Amino acid sequence: MKAPGFTLVELLIAMAASALLISGA
Repeated sequence: MKAPGFTLVELLIAMAASALLISGA
């Protein structure tokens, strides 16, 4: 079972994606 909230991997992916969006904007 997966704990609620973000896992470390998901958190890293989210930060990377947001960084790309901010850089591209």
